[in-house]
Amino acid sequence: MVACPPSPASHDPVCGTRARVNGKSMSDVGVQVVPLHPDAPQHPSAPGRHRTGATSPITATRPLQWTPDREPDDTRGNFGGVPIRQLFPAPPIVDDVDLTVAYLPDTANRLNLRPSGDPARPWITVNMVASVDGSMTVNGRSGGMSNEGDRRIFNVLRSMADTILVGAGTARAERYGPARIPDDLAASRAGRCQDPLPPIAVVSRSGVFDDDLPLFNPDLIGDGPVPLIITCTDGEANVQRLGSRAEAMVTGDNEVDLARAMTMLAERGIGVVVSEGGPMLNASMVQLGLLDELCLTVSPLTVAGSAGRIISGPSELATPIPMELAHLLEMDGALYTRWRFTHPTA
Repeated sequence: MVACPPSPASHDPVCGTRARVNGKSMSDVGVQVVPLHPDAPQHPSAPGRHRTGATSPITATRPLQWTPDREPDDTRGNFGGVPIRQLFPAPPIVDDVDLTVAYLPDTANRLNLRPSGDPARPWITVNMVASVDGSMTVNGRSGGMSNEGDRRIFNVLRSMADTILVGAGTARAERYGPARIPDDLAASRAGRCQDPLPPIAVVSRSGVFDDDLPLFNPDLIGDGPVPLIITCTDGEANVQRLGSRAEAMVTGDNEVDLARAMTMLAERGIGVVVSEGGPMLNASMVQLGLLDELCLTVSPLTVAGSAGRIISGPSELATPIPMELAHLLEMDGALYTRWRFTHPTA
């Protein structure tokens, strides 16, 4: 794998109205606000962008249109004439956001966001979707939460990953297959010196999978990378039974050592990992301080029921982690947020 050049390290300060929570500034309640990547377009006179309203920075949302047959016109996220709008940082509002710029991994800032002495590991983004009332599934699957914008962001994030990380339970429930990158995003991977397709890395203590899982189908894998199963000594034999259809990465005896696994990925030249959950893997990664950012789609739905949260473990954090808001985008009432985890420096 060829190393890609780092993104610019400097950021311009955020200007404009500060977001508020219960009448207090976000910094007063432990939430900091940071700008988008410095290359992100932020001026209304940029090509293809215009203000959506003369008197109010946020116009009324359009009627919801959950039609799966609409496809994006280009990487700016324009879906059948419905653009993705940047609402924050503001001013100004930016219509027709270029998602390939908005979601560039901020690897240049990793040393500022992580604790001192943190071992070398990839930049790790977790990408999740939830309803307004906090549910992460509809009828047991996350697909019911998604709309065109969310699916486009899903593909953009995957296109930037050197490896896609997922927990075994999620891979089984969602019937994971090998990663596919849309043609218009594949060219960008080549420009960043990345391999044509990112491998799927599955975290599994047991190493046990159904033989018919699409992830291990040789016809679907084709010339692409075989999945990497991150397991422990107890699960190694089960992974070996998959033969050439999978590769085992073993770390830990009877539990997967996630921190060591991320370091091992870095030793393989992996610079950017996009994690897709599920909630227990997310909780373990948070507890270990392994996540750099959360990309969360808030779907304009209320689900009720007993579906779980996007981060769910046996215990709360001893100290909640403050989050930095990087951006807020919107389309058809769905909100696309990008948050950065901050960690103590000592």
